[in-house]
Amino acid sequence: MKLRIYQVDAFTDKVFSVNPAAICPLNKWLPDNIMQHIAMENNLSETVFYIKKRKTVSDPLVYACRVTQGSFTLTFSQNRT
Repeated sequence: MKLRIYQVDAFTDKVFSVNPAAICPLNKWLPDNIMQHIAMENNLSETVFYIKKRKTVSDPLVYACRVTQGSFTLTFSQNRT
């Protein structure tokens, strides 16, 4: 399985400071246990997985996210208009 994973510095505008986090864009959700293993492999405090969702091209773009922190996952969606 090949995935793109980006590492960002969260909560700052300076490189190599504060809180690194992994960002992993997906085409569809992976099983929860796979996402947990990817997060553990990254060994960062947060790993964010997201997918873009829209029913039609004219619908507003919606991002559905799962943030993995240690042993729990937080799921939310954000409308972008």
